Amino acid sequence: MTWTVDGSPVGSYRRSTDPDAVANGQWPFNHPFYLILNQSVGDGTWAKPADVHYVYSTRFDWVRVYQRR
Repeated sequence: MTWTVDGSPVGSYRRSTDPDAVANGQWPFNHPFYLILNQSVGDGTWAKPADVHYVYSTRFDWVRVYQRR
């Protein structure tokens, strides 16, 4: 599975070849699921704390999901 932004790959996740890993949840995509698109802001542990006086917004023009046959 590969994620792209504006046509450029930004992340990927491969299915393990280890049957035990897959059986224990490494690849959960063989079952129905849905996408969650959210905006996260830092809590101070790994990024600056969020500015509570600023209105954050996220806009998505579109999202496309491909599936191999």
